Amino acid sequence: MAVQGGARRAWQVAAGVFAAGLIGCLVAMAAVDLDKADKMASVIGAVVSVIALAVSLWVLTRPEAPAPQTGARSVQADVIGRAITGDNNVVTGQAPQVPAPTTPPAAAPGGDLARPGDRGVVGRTVGEAITGDGNQTRP
Repeated sequence: MAVQGGARRAWQVAAGVFAAGLIGCLVAMAAVDLDKADKMASVIGAVVSVIALAVSLWVLTRPEAPAPQTGARSVQADVIGRAITGDNNVVTGQAPQVPAPTTPPAAAPGGDLARPGDRGVVGRTVGEAITGDGNQTRP
C-alpha cells in the first residue's frame, strides 16, 4: 500500500530527523571523548523515550474513525440515486438523477474509500447500483 498525503510527509520528516540525529551523534562521538559521548547518548535516549511515550499516548487517546461498512453486496457512495442489492428484483423506470456532491469525498481511515466485498460498489456519486442475482430492469 502506498503512503499518501500527510502520512508521506510525516515519514519524510521522521526520516530527516533520524538522519540528522544519526549524523549529529557520529560527529559528537568523533569530537569528544568516550565518557562524554556516553553521557550525551544517555540524555538523547531519555529525550527520545519521552517523545515516544508522548506519541504513543496521543495515538491511544485520539478518537477512532468509524469503520467503513463493507460486505458481499455493499454499496458505498457519498450520493446515491438507487441501490438494489437483493436477488430476483424487477426494477422499473429510470434511476433518479443524482446531483454532484458539494463536499469533499468521505474517506475511510488511511485516506481511501472503503473497498466493499464481492459485489460492492464504491463511488463518490452513484446513479444506480444493482448487485443481486437474477434482477431484471424494465422501462
